[in-house]
Amino acid sequence: MFKYLLAFVLFSPLIGIILMESGAPSIDTAELGHPNGASLAYAAHCVVLLAVTFLTIKKKIGSRNRMKTGSIRLPHFVPLAYTVLAFNLLFLVVMLFGAGGIGVLKGQVIKQEFRASLDYMGAIARWITFYFAPSLLAFLSFVFTKSLKSPKEHALLGLNFALCSFIGLNWGFKSTALTMLFPSLLIIYWKVSFRKVFVLALIACVLLTGTFMLFDRTDEGLTEGVTILAIRATVIQGDVSWSVWDMYKDNQKFPRYLPTLYAAMGDRLFSLLCGIEKRDYTRWVEFHYDLILTELSNVPLQDIAGGHTVTGTVFSEGVIALGSPWYLCFSAFAGLYVGILYNVLESALVNGWAILTSLVSTYLCCTVLLGWLNGGGVTQLFHISVFMGLLMACGLIRVCRFFASRDGTTLPFFSPQKAKGPGGPLLEGSRQT
Repeated sequence: MFKYLLAFVLFSPLIGIILMESGAPSIDTAELGHPNGASLAYAAHCVVLLAVTFLTIKKKIGSRNRMKTGSIRLPHFVPLAYTVLAFNLLFLVVMLFGAGGIGVLKGQVIKQEFRASLDYMGAIARWITFYFAPSLLAFLSFVFTKSLKSPKEHALLGLNFALCSFIGLNWGFKSTALTMLFPSLLIIYWKVSFRKVFVLALIACVLLTGTFMLFDRTDEGLTEGVTILAIRATVIQGDVSWSVWDMYKDNQKFPRYLPTLYAAMGDRLFSLLCGIEKRDYTRWVEFHYDLILTELSNVPLQDIAGGHTVTGTVFSEGVIALGSPWYLCFSAFAGLYVGILYNVLESALVNGWAILTSLVSTYLCCTVLLGWLNGGGVTQLFHISVFMGLLMACGLIRVCRFFASRDGTTLPFFSPQKAKGPGGPLLEGSRQT
């Protein structure tokens, strides 16, 4: 499933850029598209990124040796599913009433205001959404691949999927509800046919359309709703990248890029060490790439402070930082990074390292593919909150495993070289009961 997810992340902005060059209006920058060569420049970015990614995978950089024999100690699926369900319910309560997500679901608070009002709850809400809940669900999904897959187990897994997705809806973004599920889907469907991916994509489209009609629709009918979603999946993914390239071709001066790297230490530590407070918002923007990108899109400062953001890419980040053709250095780095993570994840899967599999899958999907590649801002790869989120997620997984398996199941594990799914083949009858 990895290659399909990577293809979507890379090529949906390309379609948007092509539409912009064909004269489509930009939603984020309020400009009318015109030809400027952005599609060719972005295509070069995709070629370099994909070439380096698959070369890294082929050379197995970052890969670990595979076990020929051994055992996996896993909890029983059913008690683990109930334990994860309890944590997800706790997370949902925190998001609904602690962070105020219930106001978004009721339509009383718009999503931009919700993000701007989080304050100290912001870090907790993001940890829950992008690390805690997805990691626990990914761990549960790994155990599910080793279970008997009875109707009860399917039902419990589906219930946890639904609850995790509902947690994501508290942000008001339909994509967040799906993003939280991708780490688990990547584990379950590590090897998957195009037909099954097509079916999953159709289901995702139906769910996105349904949530749009429930939460975002004003007077639009079904046809108009589908059209709006198609625009969001293409034009909005690429219009900012098109605009950044247009500025570069017009020799417009970009803000300095290097100061944005300071943001990796976290806002509070950054303010303490650099003496720049958020109330001095004009200077604050200069040190945050996502805010710079939004400002370049002609968004007023008061709207940016109110939570308005736009969608960039690694391509747009590279152009702002280095110009052309040196933006391809960002493309090559992205390919290397993604390839190494793929190799680490594959090694964890085939060796049966359940916790590592869960954490790497969550980081790869939520932070790298659907965060950095589809938004830009390299600091989010090594931001202090990312490491803290993953560390705490690891602790939560261990807590769930402890409560669910005081008599854990040990599964025999054999050579995974002919494996068709996560963790390699198990002998018939060796699965947990």
